[in-house]
Amino acid sequence: MMTRNTLFINVFYLLSVAVSPSLMAQNNTSSPYSSLGIGDIKHNGIGAIQGMGGTGTALSPRTYYNYTNPAGNNALPPKISLTDIGLFYKQTSGSDTETTQKNQDFNLNYFSLIFSPKPNYTLSFGLRPYSSIGYEIDILSGIEGSNEEYQSRYSGQGGLNMVFWSNAIQLGERLSLGATMSFMWGQIT
Repeated sequence: MMTRNTLFINVFYLLSVAVSPSLMAQNNTSSPYSSLGIGDIKHNGIGAIQGMGGTGTALSPRTYYNYTNPAGNNALPPKISLTDIGLFYKQTSGSDTETTQKNQDFNLNYFSLIFSPKPNYTLSFGLRPYSSIGYEIDILSGIEGSNEEYQSRYSGQGGLNMVFWSNAIQLGERLSLGATMSFMWGQIT
């Protein structure tokens, strides 16, 4: 059974991550494609689901948290509390005929907490980036009617973050109902 101290510690961890400036407006991309729309959309999953490429959506795991299917989280043992923290590392390189660029990105990727406050009911919440923008594109263009050239630089950074809250209730032996609510915010420049 989750004690008040355990719940307090888990909520403290969530709040400390939520106010961490490293998660807010993090930029873990260096892709020119992030200039389109709201940027590069992050994987919709946490932990083991990301490791399976998102194919584990229908799973009802007994040992980890399934963000993409809140109803499946009722399969977790009763009176359990799980905290999941993910890190992200990406190394990219790009080149053209004249230059080569290499980038490394390392950030906190997500935080989640799941617990069962009473039998047949599971509650979870967390924080994760939803999208990221990070690009710097230089374009060399000719001036019409002359041999002169000029350089234009397009750059952008930012992204959207998401806080989510999920509920799941067991309605029968083989029937569970779940819902996730979320709020997104961020800045794109």
